[in-house]
Amino acid sequence: MKLLCIDDEQTFLQYLVKRLMGQGFQVISAFSGEEALILAVKERFDAALIDLIMPGMDGVQVKEQLQRIDPDLPCIFLASSKAQENMPVPEDSDEPVHLAVEEKQTST
Repeated sequence: MKLLCIDDEQTFLQYLVKRLMGQGFQVISAFSGEEALILAVKERFDAALIDLIMPGMDGVQVKEQLQRIDPDLPCIFLASSKAQENMPVPEDSDEPVHLAVEEKQTST
């Protein structure tokens, strides 16, 4: 499965890409919505993981543009818990969807 990961925070994006690749996914990353759109024109992706809060194009705008390129592209929004107050709301939704993922710490 080929994923397009879009986030303006380089450290988080590198971590996410490393984790997904470790799970067997093929991952291409972009640091902005604009960069993601260029990639989406050149390559086909099975899904996109998109940061909601980014400078320039926000995640909702990126999703809309990606789905103009590929209407069947599934998109998953990512956001830090601090960003929830400023989350844009997709047109087809009344409220943003909040999904929290925590990694369990293992003791050694």
